[in-house]
Order: sequence, then C-alpha cells, then structure tokens
Amino acid sequence: LAYMSEINLGLNGREFNDARVRESLEVLQASANRGGVHPGSILYCIGNGWLALKEPSHALKYYRAAAEQLGNPEMIGLSAQCHKNMGAAAELLGNAEEARAEYERALQLDSDLPEAHLALAMWHRKRGTDARAVLRHLDKVMPRQGSALTMPSILGWRIEALFQIGDITSAFRELHSLIGQVGSNEWVWPWCARQVASFGRTSV
Repeated sequence: LAYMSEINLGLNGREFNDARVRESLEVLQASANRGGVHPGSILYCIGNGWLALKEPSHALKYYRAAAEQLGNPEMIGLSAQCHKNMGAAAELLGNAEEARAEYERALQLDSDLPEAHLALAMWHRKRGTDARAVLRHLDKVMPRQGSALTMPSILGWRIEALFQIGDITSAFRELHSLIGQVGSNEWVWPWCARQVASFGRTSV
C-alpha cells in the first residue's frame, strides 16, 4: 500500500520519490510472480508506476496486458480506470485520437467515472474547438471518495468554459463561488483575474 501511495503521488502530479517508485515496480512484479493477487490488478498497478515515471510506452504495454485480464464483470470498475490511464499514456505519446478512444471506452464501462469525464473535458479544451463539450463533461465530474479530484479545480475549468460559450452570468456566479475557497487555494485569485481579463469585461 505504501508503494502504491508513492505511485499515486506521481500520477497526481505531486512530489514523489523516483527511486521508491522504481523499487515498487520490482515489488509488484514479484507479487505477480507469486500469484494470489488478480493478475490484471497487479499489471494495472505496474502500468501506473511507469506512468508516474513519465514512461508512457512502458505504461501502455502493462495497461494493455491488464485490460486483457480485466474482462470479468466484477472487475469492470478497475477496467474503466485502466482504459482511462491508457488514454493518458497515449496522450503523452502524442496519440490524440487513441487517447480519446480510450477515455470514451472508460466511460462505456463506467459512465460516471469522474477522471474519464475530466480527461475528455481537457482533451476538448486543448483543441479549443468545442467549449460546450468541455462543459458537458465537467458537469458530470463528481469526485468519489478517495479521488484526487477537487471541486475547486472543476469550478475553475467550468468558469473558463462558461465564458467561452457566452454564458457570462453563470460564469460570474461560479466565479464568486470559487473566490469563497481562496483561503486554501492560492491559484484562485490569479485564475479568476485572468478569466475576467480575457472574457468578462464586455458588460457591467
């Protein structure tokens, strides 16, 4: 559990111990060799380790192997997460359409998976062509227990998308809600200021 926690730090963009994650890959592989743990679960965790280390080609290899082992109905939740992370690895490799297909596959398996909805929202945002698609997926992001997602960050992305589609009233309403959480989120003021400077100065 400690090794997997170290991996999760890396996956979530937090400071982590590189050497400890590399050691975790050996530990997980040894666990896979011993048996007694679902092989798909172990392969998925190894894939996560490689993704945390920003080695997406290695990660994809293990995710694909894991997906083959996660076909049972009782493993559908883990399978959805696996496909979402396959999408993240594909995106790091520059394979945008493959990434989108994997995010969509994740939602076919678990239509409420918040990380997959966020990934698709960000996929559309990067292309800057469909702010309504960004908003549609953000509207479905409801962080689950244990999720690293936070509502302030979702609100921030929603504000930008609302401004982009011209719903200024809703954008300012959510902006005011976000400012109420500035105490624990230093990025809130500059983010809100940037949104207003870019989009929100056309009317009183």
